[in-house]
Amino acid sequence: MTAPVDSPHLPGGTHVSPLWYSHHHEEQYDRCVQIGKRHVCRRCVVLYPLVLVSTAALMALGVSIGPILVLGMWILPLPMTLDWIGEYLGQVRYSPSRQVLLTALAAPALGCAFALHLQHAFSLVALAPMTLYVLLCCAALLWRSRKARAVRGFESTSEPAQAAPLGTQVEPPEWEQAFLSEEAERTAALHALLK
Repeated sequence: MTAPVDSPHLPGGTHVSPLWYSHHHEEQYDRCVQIGKRHVCRRCVVLYPLVLVSTAALMALGVSIGPILVLGMWILPLPMTLDWIGEYLGQVRYSPSRQVLLTALAAPALGCAFALHLQHAFSLVALAPMTLYVLLCCAALLWRSRKARAVRGFESTSEPAQAAPLGTQVEPPEWEQAFLSEEAERTAALHALLK
């Protein structure tokens, strides 16, 4: 049973944070910190403040982006990226302390890239390493998605399923019905917020 969108609780009193506080669903709340009654992504809680502090410090001090900072933009986010990919692909077990440590290591490099972007919009020096890390993460997403689809049988090499005769109503799979129901609830909540 899905809780109403305006209800912060599931049946039984379990608190649910809306996805705009945390992009993790309830089964991944171990990846969140609780701030008040809200669950917020642990990586985001560490990453964004440190990126902003790094950016502000570099801008305030007028530090020019030299070879050492450029090298840092390439090297410092690598462990966090590899950890995320390994965890996402099921090769690395989740560890909150490792996540915080690697995120804190990457944040100054991302702050440096952001500071450089603010000084020289779309500078390739800042965009290249960040784009590489985003592409690596996207490749992992696609690979896992294809693997999951193959496991569910969407990419079988057997005969394709026969299409339903024209005019017949086909029931969507259960997961799709649940998704559409949740999406309708999120849309209703957003409309209520905009009123």
